[in-house]
Order: sequence, then C-alpha cells, then structure tokens
Amino acid sequence: MLKGLVRDPWGFFWNGLLLPLLGWLFIVPLALVMPRRKKMVILWGRDRGEFTDNVKYLYLHLFQRAEAGLEFYFLTESREVLNSLRAGNMPVLFFPGLRTAWLLLRAGVIVSDSDVWVNRFRYHLLFTAYKVQLWHGVGLKTIGLDNPRVQRLLEHFLMRAYFRLKGKLVRYDLLISTGDAFIERGYPTGINKKKTIAAGYPRNDVFFQDFQGNELIGVDLEALEKIKAFRSAGGRVAVYLPTFRDSGKDPITSRIVDIPGLDQFCREQNILLVFKFHSWGMLRDRETGEQISAAANILIYDNSRDIYPVLPHTDLMISDYSSVYMDYLLLNRPIVFFTYDLEEYLRNERDFYFDYDELTPGPKCRDQQELTAVLAGLLAGRDDFREERAALCRRAFNHPDGRAAERIWLAIKERSKKN
Repeated sequence: MLKGLVRDPWGFFWNGLLLPLLGWLFIVPLALVMPRRKKMVILWGRDRGEFTDNVKYLYLHLFQRAEAGLEFYFLTESREVLNSLRAGNMPVLFFPGLRTAWLLLRAGVIVSDSDVWVNRFRYHLLFTAYKVQLWHGVGLKTIGLDNPRVQRLLEHFLMRAYFRLKGKLVRYDLLISTGDAFIERGYPTGINKKKTIAAGYPRNDVFFQDFQGNELIGVDLEALEKIKAFRSAGGRVAVYLPTFRDSGKDPITSRIVDIPGLDQFCREQNILLVFKFHSWGMLRDRETGEQISAAANILIYDNSRDIYPVLPHTDLMISDYSSVYMDYLLLNRPIVFFTYDLEEYLRNERDFYFDYDELTPGPKCRDQQELTAVLAGLLAGRDDFREERAALCRRAFNHPDGRAAERIWLAIKERSKKN
C-alpha cells in the first residue's frame, strides 16, 4: 500500500480512499434497505474474474444441476471469459455495468476463492449478501491477515481503518476447508469467518468426475494436447508448479535452474517438463525466454489458465511451498520439493502454519543436481514416499470423493436460508 502511495499518490487517493468512501456513503445505505433474492448467487473468480480454480468448478456444478428457481452468474472483468461463457450459453455478467450493479444489489449470495472480489464497489454492492469464501488452497504458508507483512501493517490504527474502508476485513459467513487438520491449525485467523466446514475443494472434483468438456474452458488446450501426445508416445510428464514470491523471484530468472542442462536431462530420460508459474509470476528476461523456446522437452503452460484438468495427465509434480501439491495427493503420484530458497522464503516472504517436514511427503532438493538425481530415481521406480503421501491425504481430506461442489452447495443453501 505504501509503495502505491509513493508511486502514484493521486491514484492511491482516488482508488484507495475516495471511491471506497463514496461506496460507504451512497451504496451501503442502499444495500441495507434493498431486499435480496436468496436464490440468486454471484460467483467471482480470482484476479479479474478468471474462469479457474474452486469457483469455476462450483459454477460448473450449478450449471449441470440446473436447479429449479436458482439464478446464478459468473462475474468477470475479462472479455475473454465473458465471450467464452456466452458461447456456451452459460450465465455470466460483465463488471462494471448498470445491469450488473443492479443484480449485485439484489443477489443473496456471493461466492469467491480470493479476496479481490471486494474491489471497485463490489463489496459495497454485496454488503448484506451471504458471503462464502472457498479460498484457493490449504497448506503450509500463512495467508490473508496472517501474512506477517499484513500483520505489521495492521498494528497501526490508520492501516486498520484503511483495510476496513476497502472491505478487506470482511467477515465471511462460511469458509471452506478440505479437512479438520486445517480447520484446527491452518488459517485460524487469516480469514475472518463465522463458520468453517471441511467440505473439500471443487477444483479437485475434476479428478473424479466427467464434466462433459466444460472443464476445458479456461485451459491451455495447446499445452494439454502436447502433454497427451507425449504420454501416448511412451514419455512421462513432470509438472513444476512453484508458488509466488512477493519479491517476484523465480528459480529460472534467478539462475537457480540451467535451462539447456535441464532440457538435455529431460531428453535423455524421455521426460516432458511442464513449467506452470503462479498467476502473478512471469518470465521477465529475453534470454530465458529464448532458452525455453529452444528447449525440446520443456513446455511453458500459460500461467493464467486452469491447470487442474491437466494434472491427471502428468506422472509427477515438482513444487515448493504451493498448496497445489496437497491436491496432487489425491492422485498419489510422486511429489518432489525443490526448496532452494527455504530459509530466505521463511525470512522474507511468509511463515508456515505447520513444520515444513510434517506436511511434505517427498524428497527435498536444494539445487538442480539434486533435482535431476531424484527425478532419475523416481523414473527408475524408487518411490519411497507412497505410504506417507496416502497418510497425509487421509489427514488432509475428510471427503476424497469428488463431491466437494455438491456438499458446498448444500451447505450454502441450508445456511443462507437462516442468515
């Protein structure tokens, strides 16, 4: 926030203070008297309302269910998402817009899996709606209000007032987790909530169910076809999904990974290595991009696209502190932890809710030499963590059955009626 003030004081004043204040003065009073339709549901995706992650699969569940009397819309600021859903005759709203604002004032339920839905008057328009937070992952690192940087900001009265003005201290009526272990210890204060249930994550339903093609909306289809073709030809696929660093660093641009050397290893072992960065991360230098373009067995997956329908077509995962590896436990395939910056991450980025070794059932690698050695061993059949993965999966998921969206929707219906 302070960086934004220094870079663009007028923009900070306009977007950070004046507009939220106008929302409280003029929109919230209207929301307080406007009758809401309890069977109208708004679903907002991450970032600009992207069609991905948990909200996507809850939305697909509602679309397939076609429940009588239910009115629901996917809300987005993306023209691409708008056109994709319209092409499938799926209910979607573009924000901003007068009709959209009117429907937000009337909607009874808002569902999101991130905290950016509150921006640009959406919090004020949906002020009295029943608020459901699916979130976008359980795992090790502290999130939301538990982020050490956020906690330091909230020590100051003015910062607390600013967060409240922006709607960032919203209290959710319902928060979703995957298992009791994360209700007890994971994000205990990172998200303000009235109730948390361990219903599971809708994005994991794609591992168990046939969505009749709708799950491929928002997927990097070109990359998916290359992955399927590589496996059909007898190769194996490893997917690398590192988490986002607040510093913006990644192992490639930080020269932790030697792309030509890694590509040679992959060619020798008949592996296709798929890089899928966090939606906020990117490759920033031209040289690295050229090296990856020249690599025969390294593929960049569009980081703005949904990766979950692709994961069943992979043979192993490389990650670090991202919660995505917890979902991969449901497939019980090898997970390698590339922890080249563990100490720096803990010092400068985030704290962990759990001890790192407690929740990481797989080999730990600190450099590329260790990483390639571990991958070679796994390809040769040396998987020593199968039972540990299965045990953690049982602990992390109360319901590993592909029916998370169904449970969540039933909970929303029952609880929102009482709200």
